[in-house]
Amino acid sequence: MNKAIWYSRREPTKAEKVDAEMMGFEIAGIPVGTETAKISLETGEDVMNVVCKIRQIAKANDAKTIFGVFPPPIMGEAYKTAAGMNGTPQINEPLALYQSWFVKINETEGKKWFRHKEYVFVGWL
Repeated sequence: MNKAIWYSRREPTKAEKVDAEMMGFEIAGIPVGTETAKISLETGEDVMNVVCKIRQIAKANDAKTIFGVFPPPIMGEAYKTAAGMNGTPQINEPLALYQSWFVKINETEGKKWFRHKEYVFVGWL
């Protein structure tokens, strides 16, 4: 099974883990990926530091893929990677990003409930 890492402020749901497994991936580094995702992204330097940390986590787990929920600054870096404009040090093997797609299942007392539908490939980091 291929290794992937997790990047989101919350842990993956059971459905997200199963979906990754069905795609041939075992999600590793969940605690450190969750903690990294909680780092406040207030400046370009913050973003670059988090991108470098994500790459370190991936390398430590022998992962080439990231599953999770990515904020706009991280998606901006993914666009730059795809366009060859990335400012991080030399990237020989970009990491594939798969965003969790959630759909609403119901709403009770003003609270919305969602479930994981599938992962969507959204770029490279």
